[in-house]
Parts: sequence; structure tokens; C-alpha cells
Amino acid sequence: MNYFGTSFIICVFSFQNRKDARYNDELSRITGYHVETLLCMPIRNGDNEIVGVAQALNKNSETDTVFTLDDEKMLATYLTFCGIGIHNAQIFDAYSKEYERNRVSYQLFHWPENDFHLQ
Repeated sequence: MNYFGTSFIICVFSFQNRKDARYNDELSRITGYHVETLLCMPIRNGDNEIVGVAQALNKNSETDTVFTLDDEKMLATYLTFCGIGIHNAQIFDAYSKEYERNRVSYQLFHWPENDFHLQ
């Protein structure tokens, strides 16, 4: 199944009602959650690669009920930090895997049976 906004995104997308043809409301029908407004933006890493997608649903404000340009700017700013966090987590994961690989290699190399001494 392809739920709009979570499987792929290339640019900022916002809609104000569910009449937009690009919106797939199948997930809403399954969960019973009623979506009126949606703001969807990519999460990018430091290399400007998309590493995730964020969605803001149903703006709840006394003055505005639709997402504005200010909302887009605020979400984009927040997602910059999300991208940094995801990137840091990926670096830490790669470091942890490399550390474990090196630890196992070191143990194998220094195993008592592998202690080759010329006599």
C-alpha cells in the first residue's frame, strides 16, 4: 500500500482538505483519524539527502486552521535538527559496528592458540 506522504516525498507538500487528488485516505479510514490539513516535508541530512519524512496533521490554532508559510518555516527549522540527530545516530551505529568488528578481530588475533612463536 502507498500512503501518501510516508512512502516518498520530493518537495514540501501541504493541502487544506481531503479533496486533493494526491491524498490517499485509506489509512484514515482504517484508523478512524480524520485528517483536515496536512503539512509534509522531507528530513534531510548534511549532504542534503532525504533520510526521513515528517507530517504535521490538523493544525489546531484559534487564529488559523490551515498551515501557513510561517508553519512551513518553523517545521523546516525543526527538521534541520531532526536531520542532524538522525545523521549522528547513523554515524554512531556505523562506529559501533566497526568497533565490534575490530574487537572480534583483535580477540581472534590474540587468542592463545594463535600465539605463534618461533623456537
